[in-house]
Amino acid sequence: MTAADAAAHAALDVHPVAIPLQPLFPHAGLPRGQWVGVSAPSLMLALLARPSQDGAWCAVVGVDGLGLAAAQESGVALERLVVIPRPGPRWPDVLAALIDAFDIVAIRTPSAVSVGIARRLQARVRQRRGVVVLLDAVERAVDGIAVDLRIVEEHWEGIGAGAGSLRARRVRVAAQTRGTPRHGRPVTLWLPDPAVAIAADEHGRSATASPASSTLRAV
Repeated sequence: MTAADAAAHAALDVHPVAIPLQPLFPHAGLPRGQWVGVSAPSLMLALLARPSQDGAWCAVVGVDGLGLAAAQESGVALERLVVIPRPGPRWPDVLAALIDAFDIVAIRTPSAVSVGIARRLQARVRQRRGVVVLLDAVERAVDGIAVDLRIVEEHWEGIGAGAGSLRARRVRVAAQTRGTPRHGRPVTLWLPDPAVAIAADEHGRSATASPASSTLRAV
């Protein structure tokens, strides 16, 4: 990221995200001091990739079975990632402590979040200017989500006539921002493409047309 890009994102008070994901956010990045919802771990990792590459420290909590290989393939800088798979019944205290120490904390809570706990943690996020990425935000009945990202359609490529292997997944991701009654226009992405990257699918091309890449990119 250039110095000009860093200054622009600082002025907007956001953590930049990968280019294919930027149209899903009002200011092309994760809003500091806010909660963001996602419907799948793959979206969570996609959001952590660019910030961690740019130096942000990230934590993932309560996502049992999350593979570090999958995180690395999604572009997450593992040297700035901490994983706590089972935070236990005192997860609100764990989350509060991590908010104090990390730039971005992604969490799947073990149950619905009470109004009181949500308000206390959201106030802490605003104070610390961090970001909480909440998996299954709608199912957890949490109000105050700034942006909620949901996979509304997906299609795997690679298997045909009962043979082959999964090579790439095309998804349509829709975003709902606070104050709007419905999700906006979906964005179509490869998550991942055959090169195990995250890419925009702007022209509805087959996955076989995507050029190889080892980083997050748009096509």
